[in-house]
Order: sequence, then C-alpha cells, then structure tokens
Amino acid sequence: MFSSMKLVLAIMLLIPGIEINGNTATIYYDGGGNIAEYEQQIKTAKKNGVTNVVIDGICPSACILWMHESYDLNVCAKENAAVGFHIPYSIAPNGKVIVSEEEYSIGLMIAREMVIGLPEKLRDHWFGIKLPAPSKGDPVSMMDWVIGDDAVDMIGDC
Repeated sequence: MFSSMKLVLAIMLLIPGIEINGNTATIYYDGGGNIAEYEQQIKTAKKNGVTNVVIDGICPSACILWMHESYDLNVCAKENAAVGFHIPYSIAPNGKVIVSEEEYSIGLMIAREMVIGLPEKLRDHWFGIKLPAPSKGDPVSMMDWVIGDDAVDMIGDC
C-alpha cells in the first residue's frame, strides 16, 4: 500500500515537464498552477531527498516557488530557462478570473511573499516592475518573462 507521500511523488514523476533523478528535480516544462499544490509538491520532493533544482525550460507562475529560499533548495538555471510571473489570482466557480480591487490586493500580498524569497537579482527585477495582474483584467497568459542568459544571471548558472 502506497503512503500518501509516495503517491504524490509518483504523480509528480508523471508530470511530463519535471524529471526527478536522485536528489535533483529538473524543470523542462511546467505550466504553473495552484500555489498550495506546488507547496505540497515541493515539500514532498524534499522529504524524498530532492535537494537540487535545475531550471532547464519553462517555469512560470507558481512554478517559481521551487526557487523560494524557504525550501532551502540549491537552484540553478541553464540557458534554456524561462521563468515568468504575474500577480496571483483567484478563479470563480464558473471558471472565470475574479476581477476586483479586493482580489488584486490579496494577489499583491501573495506575490510579495512569493517574490521576497527568490534569488536576489530575480527578486529585485520583479519588485522593480509593474507585474501583469489578471485580477485587474490582464490576460492570464500575460507574464513578465526572464529568459536565457538573463535567467542564468538572475538565478545562478548550473
């Protein structure tokens, strides 16, 4: 019988864009998603021995949590890295983004908590610009992207 942690890890291994090999998780393509689900994935990966994260592809939105200092992971980026971020938002039961000043304020507080724990250069970059905000009407797909050599410089080279 699988323990819940082993089941979550097994599900993570099925995600086509993240490969776990020994103590290293390599992100090739990750679409982002629910913050709470990412927090659980990362905690489970750590409990199962992951100590290193290599970003070698697309890592937007909640995927950036892999870089957050609170998880104490060794993170680096390769030249294929593309990390993107926008202000977090909520989805209504009808599947649409909730657009309101209150949701924007909540998203802004969450974004601050997420960005404050990132590598210094990346953190400073995202604190220094106006990030796209779906709760203000920006398209969900709209993000600020840091790509290639810029990502390597801001995150650290592998």
